[in-house]
Amino acid sequence: MATGRGLRATTFPQKPERILLFHSDTYGMTTNAPNPEATTEWLKVLASPELQIPTDAIQGSLFARTDIDEAELPDPIRQELQGFIRENPGKLIPDQFGSILPLSAQPVYWDIIADFLVKPDANEAIQDIANMMATYSVKEASAWYQWP
Repeated sequence: MATGRGLRATTFPQKPERILLFHSDTYGMTTNAPNPEATTEWLKVLASPELQIPTDAIQGSLFARTDIDEAELPDPIRQELQGFIRENPGKLIPDQFGSILPLSAQPVYWDIIADFLVKPDANEAIQDIANMMATYSVKEASAWYQWP
């Protein structure tokens, strides 16, 4: 199980459409966690609007939840990005710092992201990432993590 805490996002001019590359701060629960019920309850608190609204608004991020009104954010730039996230789920590319990738796959992943920033072809980037995941057996190497 994983839960989003806050999003950091960047957008860049693209034709014919806008794509948003974002990083979500997340907390997760490992496979065979010793106290899964308590961990699940803790994750629910972290993902709650009551916690996300005050902390994300102050720290400069976006809400990981799409059911929080963007007017809760203090500035128009983040309000617009939050609305874009909610209205365009197919135009989002989630990024992460590579924490669950095998060490050998991390530079390949960052090369794919760098290529995407130069030539923003979402379909090509998705295919390249899928190939990288298969080549480096990411699913097996990251079996310690319980996917949502």
